[in-house]
Amino acid sequence: LGDKFFNERDEIFFRKSFKKPVQKIESQKKSLTFDDTKSTLYFNGKEIVISKTRNSNGHYLLKTIFKNKDKIWEFDEIAEDWADEYEKDDWNRYYNAGYAVNEKVAKETTIKDFLTITSKTVGVNKKYL
Repeated sequence: LGDKFFNERDEIFFRKSFKKPVQKIESQKKSLTFDDTKSTLYFNGKEIVISKTRNSNGHYLLKTIFKNKDKIWEFDEIAEDWADEYEKDDWNRYYNAGYAVNEKVAKETTIKDFLTITSKTVGVNKKYL
């Protein structure tokens, strides 16, 4: 009788504890947009101002990424979208822009991995799409 009680209790607790996060992630997916006229990212129920003047690399990076937010963007593709000539040493410009966006998102939402950034690519983390 004791094992049956504990198994049922664990099952009920397990179901309750895992329903809410799934719903929360679903609501995050629906609200993920970027308004490039206001330079504001709408994510996780928050309005995150990326640039007050719309003249920062973070603003331009999100403007590019949200043309196809499901895609992992290579830095040469981003440079092409920005009408720049990509050179091998320019990777830190795009990397730093992604890092700055992640910092702003982390301040507002405590989520530190909004963008997935490598030394060659950047994109929205798949779990937030």
